[in-house]
Amino acid sequence: MRVLSFATAAYILTALILAALALVGWHEDGIIGGWHFALLACLAVAQAVQPTRLGWFLLFLLCAVYAIAMLVGAL
Repeated sequence: MRVLSFATAAYILTALILAALALVGWHEDGIIGGWHFALLACLAVAQAVQPTRLGWFLLFLLCAVYAIAMLVGAL
């Protein structure tokens, strides 16, 4: 039986949380409210299967863009 590494388990947990957030977003605001969470969940699953620096950079970039968008929207 293969033991999951800490990084793989973290990506899987992240993907599950993001999938839940995507469902909540779709329920509240339709496709616009959940697409970015679904995209992040797909990237997290891809990272769990085959970790790459590009995938990590995309995850970081999308999270940073979302955080900046929320900050600008709150101002």
